[in-house]
Amino acid sequence: PETHMKAELEREVVNQLIARSPKFSSMTESVELDRKGANYWGVKLSSESYDDLISELSAFIPNGWTIYAHHMTMLFGKTKNETVEKYLVDHIGDTVDLTAVELGVSPDAIAVKIVSSVPTDNKISHVTIATPPNGKPFKSNLITNWSKLNNSIKLSGIVSAFR
Repeated sequence: PETHMKAELEREVVNQLIARSPKFSSMTESVELDRKGANYWGVKLSSESYDDLISELSAFIPNGWTIYAHHMTMLFGKTKNETVEKYLVDHIGDTVDLTAVELGVSPDAIAVKIVSSVPTDNKISHVTIATPPNGKPFKSNLITNWSKLNNSIKLSGIVSAFR
């Protein structure tokens, strides 16, 4: 059986407890992102979104390349970004919608550009689709050749911490 409360319910219970306690009623919004144990934060795509990306883009992925297509990074490592950190504190565990609108291709990576209200510290919001053998997913941050997809791809995922 499920042993954890849904994020929305947990947030509601905590807010109710805070509202009832005089000790916390004067608390400010200075909640910080818990950085222990996480290497990065992002949107973990649903398996349906992964399948949609791969079925739509498989023709662009060269044989032998490593397929990723599982998340959109919001914040990496010890990087500081107040807007993204606040969003993460407020929305960790929430399901969010993303839309892939462009395809980026370089010799080092293939990615899709994302349009969404979800903030990211990356210059371009994206999901890395694939890299060549021994390639690194961060190389998708360096893609400069983007072209509009014939049809945008609707995606969804959960705001998550990754280890």
